[in-house]
Amino acid sequence: MSKLKHIGLLIIIGVLSACVDSAIEYNKMCSTWLGAPEYALIQGWGTPIRTYDIEDIKYITFSDSRIVSLPGTSPSYHTTFTGYSAHTTAVGGTSPTTLQLWCETTFTIHNHTVIDYRFDGNNCVAPIEESPDYTPMSVASEVF
Repeated sequence: MSKLKHIGLLIIIGVLSACVDSAIEYNKMCSTWLGAPEYALIQGWGTPIRTYDIEDIKYITFSDSRIVSLPGTSPSYHTTFTGYSAHTTAVGGTSPTTLQLWCETTFTIHNHTVIDYRFDGNNCVAPIEESPDYTPMSVASEVF
């Protein structure tokens, strides 16, 4: 396997492991809301994009999406000389690209309490909180 293929494989493995770590951290963050009052969830997450009630269960969905533009990279150049001639070839480089990043999280509410959650998307990452003792219950206690 060529050195370039090894580097590409290492990059892919690194990106995939970062995605797994992000999902684990996001799952941990969402799990801290289990048992939290519904009003604390709304106060902490903001206005939901959608709610759905069926009998005594409510589903509250939050969504985050953005478009990110990544600049391309310049190629490197390789020049070979043959006699009095020079031949230059561009090697590598990437085109600019645009990515849509999104995450949708739905919490299940029963008796005004969070009992479950699920999420889907390519950008479900836990935010870094300013306060090390941040919890959903600390948000709830600030209300009263």
